[in-house]
Amino acid sequence: MYRATVIALVVTVTTAMGSSAFADGVSPWLPAPGAGFVNLSYVAQNATEFYVGDQKRGTPPRQATPPGPNLGQHTVWLNGMYGLSDEIAIDFRVGLARSYFSPNIPPTGGRDNYSGVTDSNIGVTWRIADELVNPSMPSIALRGGAIIEGSYTAGYINSIGDGASGLEVSALAGKYLADWFAVSGEVGYRVRDEDVPSDLFIECVGRRAGGQHRLECQLQAR
Repeated sequence: MYRATVIALVVTVTTAMGSSAFADGVSPWLPAPGAGFVNLSYVAQNATEFYVGDQKRGTPPRQATPPGPNLGQHTVWLNGMYGLSDEIAIDFRVGLARSYFSPNIPPTGGRDNYSGVTDSNIGVTWRIADELVNPSMPSIALRGGAIIEGSYTAGYINSIGDGASGLEVSALAGKYLADWFAVSGEVGYRVRDEDVPSDLFIECVGRRAGGQHRLECQLQAR
């Protein structure tokens, strides 16, 4: 697991908004039937340390004492969601990425950069509770998704992904705390092939209407 500093610049193209001003990604708030959105985002990541098991190390060649040389990756993501009904929506995410790592030494596979199409994700979300119908309840949804292996070289420290296909399931919940602010969370489990370990993922998000500000914390464990 890499410990990375992430800077993201997000440009959004909206085909039509759903019933919620907060529905700009996978969440318990779904677009209205026949409506949806498409987001285009750019993410730059940099890391000088990583974990092997529970031991923190610097990136090669100074593996013993962090920090090491900079390991970076640039990714352009395209994701969207479309409402099929009041309770069901489909979503997708795919990207193009390029990694870089200055020392052209093992374990880089003899190359200081790799590029290609990222692993894709397509899913279906089923909302089982709507706070607009029952204000005493949060909005709750269940999601199932398929992971499709991308077109890149896997297995190296500067590879742009794990290079594996798989499946994931998750439960999502969210609640408006005010007209302009809401919080949501997702808990899920992911399994993949190619001997990639299965992992539990947890995410919580807070945001204000219009998506102008987003406070996010993430925890991921395998």
